[in-house]
Amino acid sequence: MAKDECEGSSFEDSDICTTVAAPDSWPEDSCANVVIKGGKIVGSQYDPENDGSYSKPRDEIELCDDAGNRILLRGSPTGGWKSIKSLDGDIDPDTGNGYLYGPSGKKIRQISPSEFRDDTV
Repeated sequence: MAKDECEGSSFEDSDICTTVAAPDSWPEDSCANVVIKGGKIVGSQYDPENDGSYSKPRDEIELCDDAGNRILLRGSPTGGWKSIKSLDGDIDPDTGNGYLYGPSGKKIRQISPSEFRDDTV
């Protein structure tokens, strides 16, 4: 990842941002890779799994793990992200709390469903 692509992203202070030039293509890995840049989730134009739907910055995306659990992921203004249990693309009404993570991926604290949607948290 080129240094200028890292500015404002969740990787800005990580080792991944020490590369001088970005590659002009990525190998296929069956995953659309995304970053949080400016509080928005966006994919790389060079990722072959990005069919264009991740090129436009998004407020949140729905993901699932190997066990089929679904979560919503949303960028936070601190450069990290927030996650909460998902049901049909929205916050699961039986969920309780989600989590706030820092730019390095460290879990900071639990957050309520209203904090998940709050752009200042």
